[in-house]
Amino acid sequence: MRVLVTSARTPHALCAIRRFGELGFEVTAGDSTRISCGKHSRHTARRLFYPHAFDDPGGFLAAIVRELEERPYDLLFPTFEEIFVLARHRDLIGKLTTLHVVDYDSLLRIHDKASLASMALDLGVRAPRTESPASLDELASLSKDLQYPVVIKLRTGNNSTALQFGEGPDDTVRKFRKTAAFYRIPPESYPIVQEKVEGDLFYTLFLADRGEMVGHCTYKPLLMFPEGGGTAFYREAVDASKIVEISRTIIEKLRWHGFIGFDFIDPGDGGPPHLIDANPRPSPAYPLALAAGTDFTRMAAEMTRGERPGAAPRPRPGVRTKLLFVEVIWFGFQFAPGRGYFRRVRKALEVFRKRDFIPDVHRRDDRRPSLWLFLYVLYFLFWVNIVRPRTGGYMFGCNFNKEETERIDPDRFRF
Repeated sequence: MRVLVTSARTPHALCAIRRFGELGFEVTAGDSTRISCGKHSRHTARRLFYPHAFDDPGGFLAAIVRELEERPYDLLFPTFEEIFVLARHRDLIGKLTTLHVVDYDSLLRIHDKASLASMALDLGVRAPRTESPASLDELASLSKDLQYPVVIKLRTGNNSTALQFGEGPDDTVRKFRKTAAFYRIPPESYPIVQEKVEGDLFYTLFLADRGEMVGHCTYKPLLMFPEGGGTAFYREAVDASKIVEISRTIIEKLRWHGFIGFDFIDPGDGGPPHLIDANPRPSPAYPLALAAGTDFTRMAAEMTRGERPGAAPRPRPGVRTKLLFVEVIWFGFQFAPGRGYFRRVRKALEVFRKRDFIPDVHRRDDRRPSLWLFLYVLYFLFWVNIVRPRTGGYMFGCNFNKEETERIDPDRFRF
């Protein structure tokens, strides 16, 4: 069988590439950069370069369609936000290969944090109070009635991009205005303001087959960068049956198909946890799930063959994985002058000495991806993060651009 894996720079794409190769698939690794760790795995048989899904989603889609027309593939396996472009043209892609994804409107509903909060209310799922002001005047009025602190989030942001905490009405309005101006956000897409819930964070990843959960992994972030809501680069699998059952209910009611991850906060008050975010795609939990016993790749392969995925064992709690390149960046920040300097340095050194984890990327039998990921980190630090901050983030090139995606003329794709 043959599979095309896109956004091959992501560590979870690399995990999928390696596992598909071990399962006997011929793997093509696609990305909008040649500095892509997945393209240099020993399990990669072919490399595909295509335009940025953010800057040129039409060009990206055209390159994917051309590849699928020229070479027969059993499965197209997106690993980041390019999934939105593909879902919008799911009928077109479905004529050429298999794509495990729900319809475009369902993806948008989950991805948008305002509509996610509304959906949670409709489904009876506990969530923090969430407001979606359409103007600064409306925010000023709302801000007098909020419980502080609050969290200011981009409606479709990821990796904590532009995340801000408002400590009071004036502080919230000021930070909200600054965020909207910097990212040039029109009023109809203004950020949300969400009351901050204190408690334990739980992240999840699920694979669903037409409304039936077939595999899951739940974990706690041990360290994040940026701290307070960023990428969980050091994580531990946990047994959280209450969260799994809430997620199962959502998946069944939405008739979800494909990957989805939910983020929860448990305030420890005896009630159900709060749903705070969702990602309708694979996530960094992918390698942790495999290490803990949930083989998402095998399940996706079985679904592609039209088989019912075999029963997945409960993930083993206590398994830990780490994304080392993010730890290096986090480690450097702990030495920055400021409050709690010595406490931060001691913590950084303690974490650095621990060897209780499985690396997400480094493997002795497949070393080259580690080098290419290091090169990508340099590219990210000195180009993407400085030159392209409004559209950046370390996944620049794979992020979703709703306006440009919806301008694509489907009539340009004719067989």
